[in-house]
Amino acid sequence: RLIDNYKKSLLLNIYQERLVSQQLDKEILADEIAAFYESNKSMFKMEEPMFKGLLLKVSKKAPKLDAVRRWCKSVNPADLEKLEKYTLTNAQVYEYFHETWTPVSVVAPKVSLGEDELRRKVSEKKMVEFSDSASLYLINVTDYLPVGELKPLDLAESEIKELLVNSRKAEFLQKVKREIYDAALNSGDVI
Repeated sequence: RLIDNYKKSLLLNIYQERLVSQQLDKEILADEIAAFYESNKSMFKMEEPMFKGLLLKVSKKAPKLDAVRRWCKSVNPADLEKLEKYTLTNAQVYEYFHETWTPVSVVAPKVSLGEDELRRKVSEKKMVEFSDSASLYLINVTDYLPVGELKPLDLAESEIKELLVNSRKAEFLQKVKREIYDAALNSGDVI
């Protein structure tokens, strides 16, 4: 009897998943995402600090370090181009993430600082410079989000999509169950 119940449960689950994959519209429009975000902002708090910017690690003996410092701070596209050309031959690490939120925990292993120390430095300054025995680290921070602050919409978007799809799925399955029950009731299969 227990095995029969388990089989029925398994079959029901497989049927529901196939039905969902065939009939549920999983496309979430940008307007829906924005509306959900606006009415549920308290759900979207930063769980870890993130920042946008760039990271450059070069040898302390690398050429043109004064120019490199200027290029790292600059927003001028010509300076960025010079920096990128320079990094091809001189950088030990170069990461450009001006457009992408990057967790401090992802950057910390690439520099000679612990995560807490790096978080403190990037939260305080736009340009962070430090060194170890062999390398110079330059981090240009263009934006910073601490723990507990409201996530920007672009960071919350995938989470919102998942919530909205799961909500649609639950409503869809509830509707299907209701329709099956009503059909069985009307045909006299349910007393």
